[in-house]
Amino acid sequence: MAPRKNRFITRKMNKRPAEVLVSGVLLALVLWGVGFLFGLFVTPGVAEPGMLQSMFALVRDFLQIIAGLILLAAVLQYLLRGALLKR
Repeated sequence: MAPRKNRFITRKMNKRPAEVLVSGVLLALVLWGVGFLFGLFVTPGVAEPGMLQSMFALVRDFLQIIAGLILLAAVLQYLLRGALLKR
């Protein structure tokens, strides 16, 4: 099991910086889109206004935080790999 995991990590680390940035941005956009869809479900006047509404808001906010962290990691990785490849 360990060699397969190492091949996966090696394959991901051997990608070009621009390719990693694009895949990170696309993943972040998908998560933000899912968060936006959860935001559409938060409507006033749902059966239990406190329970269901707060759950959807919590999931939406969590997805947006994760998307922001993925986007930040993709940009930082792009910048660091670009700087290291120039050396």
